[in-house]
Formats: sequence, structure tokens, C-alpha cells
Amino acid sequence: MEENSAGPIKSRAKLFPRCSICGLIPERGIRGGIRLKKGFICHACEKDIVSLTADTCLYEERKEKIKALIK
Repeated sequence: MEENSAGPIKSRAKLFPRCSICGLIPERGIRGGIRLKKGFICHACEKDIVSLTADTCLYEERKEKIKALIK
């Protein structure tokens, strides 16, 4: 904690979640996605997941990552 002439300055912690799918930090922080039990999914990945069809390999990959988050 830093001090100034008026006394100690309290620092505020900021929460910057990292998307469990793409690994990026959304611009809006915690408001830029959804929390799951053990992780976080940004809105961009959420939209991507919703638009996938079950016959793609990317669908299977995303499904396995989500399964790991909710175990």
C-alpha cells in the first residue's frame, strides 16, 4: 500500500477474466461474458459456439472444453 501526505492509499483490485475457450481477456472484463463453475466464456466465443453445427470438428473441441469447465 502506498502512502501520501494524507495517509495510506488503498488500491482497488480489478477482475480481468480470461476466456477458457480462446484465452483472451474481453474488453468489458467480467461483463464481457458468462461465468461457469470453473471458468469464463467471452461473448465472442459464446456466439461462435451457438452458431456451430454438430457435424464440425470445432463443435467437438468446444464441447469438450465446456465439459471440462462444468465438471
